[in-house]
Amino acid sequence: GATLAEAPLRGSYGRVLVSVDLGRAAAGVIAAASHFSHDPAMEVFHAVSARREAPRDGAAEAPAAGATAVERARTTLRAAIAAAGTHGRGAAPGVGFGRAAPSVLTRQRAIGAELLVIGKRQRGLFADYFLGGITQQVLAGSRSDVLVVPTRMPRASAEPAARAAGPEDQARLQGGAAV
Repeated sequence: GATLAEAPLRGSYGRVLVSVDLGRAAAGVIAAASHFSHDPAMEVFHAVSARREAPRDGAAEAPAAGATAVERARTTLRAAIAAAGTHGRGAAPGVGFGRAAPSVLTRQRAIGAELLVIGKRQRGLFADYFLGGITQQVLAGSRSDVLVVPTRMPRASAEPAARAAGPEDQARLQGGAAV
C-alpha cells in the first residue's frame, strides 16, 4: 500500500482546518493534515469549553501558571505545531470558545476550509453511540471534505510506566518475575 506521503490527494486542498484536543496526539493529526494542504498556512484549532480544562496527557509544553484557558490553549497548540514538523508548510494556532463541534463547524465556515481534519480517539461503538461523539457531530454538519485521523486512547495507569521501565521493572509492574 501507499504511504501517506505517496497518497493521491497529497497537496490537493487549499484552505485546511485542523481540529485537535490538547493531548499528545495533536502533533500527529497536524502532521497528517499537512500532507493534504497546498496552502502555505493551515489553521490548527481548539475549542475551549466553559468548564475548566486540565492539561491533557503528555501535552507538549506546560503553559504558565495563571494563564487564561485561551492562552494555555494557544501555547499548547504552538508546541504541537512545532512538534508536527509540517514539512515546510506553516500552521497558525486558532482558539475558539464554546462546545467543540459547533465551534469547529463555525470556524470551518468562517475561513472557507476545503478540508477539515479531526483527530478521533478510538473508543467502542457503544460509547460513540451513547456519548454522541464530537466526530459524529462534525461529520453530520460539515460543508467540506473531512479527514478523520484515528488516535490512541491513553492506556491504564501502570502501562505507561511499564513502557518506560526496563525488563525487570516491567515484570515487577505486571506482578511477575524477570526472566
